[in-house]
Amino acid sequence: MIAPTLTIGIPTYNRSQLLDQCLRQLGPTLQSLNDQVELLISDNASTDDTQQIVEKFIREYRQSVRVTSIRQLNNLGAVPNIFELILAAKTEYFLFIGDDDGLDSHGLECLIQRLNSSTPSHFIEGTWPWRDSQSEIRIKGADLGTWGYEIGLAWGSVYHVPSCRKILENPTLREALGSGIWGQIGVALIGVNLSGIGATVLPFSWGKVLLERPYYYGYENLLLSLRDLIRTHLEGARATGNMKLVLDFVTFKNHGFKSHILGLMVQAAHASKMRRGSVHWSEISDDLDSIKLWNFKILLWAVRTVCESPLRYFLRYLVGAVRQLRKIRVERMK
Repeated sequence: MIAPTLTIGIPTYNRSQLLDQCLRQLGPTLQSLNDQVELLISDNASTDDTQQIVEKFIREYRQSVRVTSIRQLNNLGAVPNIFELILAAKTEYFLFIGDDDGLDSHGLECLIQRLNSSTPSHFIEGTWPWRDSQSEIRIKGADLGTWGYEIGLAWGSVYHVPSCRKILENPTLREALGSGIWGQIGVALIGVNLSGIGATVLPFSWGKVLLERPYYYGYENLLLSLRDLIRTHLEGARATGNMKLVLDFVTFKNHGFKSHILGLMVQAAHASKMRRGSVHWSEISDDLDSIKLWNFKILLWAVRTVCESPLRYFLRYLVGAVRQLRKIRVERMK
């Protein structure tokens, strides 16, 4: 029997219908990979029929797919549940997907081939809508700040398990990273920097989102997400001494920072009771990219509106983050 190359981990909680759709799409793909992939599912103490869905999948594919199911006794939280999956992986590489995500069979086959022929690395998906990457790109740990949002998305990256395990075996660091919603990014950032193995952007996609939903999260969730992204990069800087992780992230070079700021501007426009039937609303309602269509006056109006909105709380947090950076730098100079 061929030793598996990759573990695919699925954290799930009380979304049995989505998980069922995810597994039905995934099963035939895994069958075709000749035991090169191991599937690991962690049920975060669901109270719906998640276990029945998992057991049904195992019965159907037990002869053709390596699959292991873990059921947590208590709800650990979303990110700690992902950490448990990484720690349980027995392969060198780990890819986690959400229970509302799917995998492209051709892309996954290309990924397996690349993993089997490479030296150790963290792999980042290359064909993002906002990246025009037609060839493979190598990234050093010092330059990961501009990629800090992309690594860690549910179908966005492959983790080098030995590097990540070293991070998660540190209880203080594990607790700090697990307290927000982007801890998996921190594990990858720190793993790449401390291991020195680098990261690789591949010019093909292996993931997609099964659950269609509009890009509308509201002020509170956007602010929480942005706050936790900055907190994650601060933890990365604290653990590695690489200040560029934060400095490069908090710029418009990073898609995550840019998309959150643009999203907050759109939310500010909506909160200011811009009429949905207006020309300006139609320009921004379909996609955040359409913010480029705004004329200068509209952009100034949006910035003013944002500054008068709950974004001021984020700006205070940003000031605090800068202070933390200076504090870390002073501590390391002593």
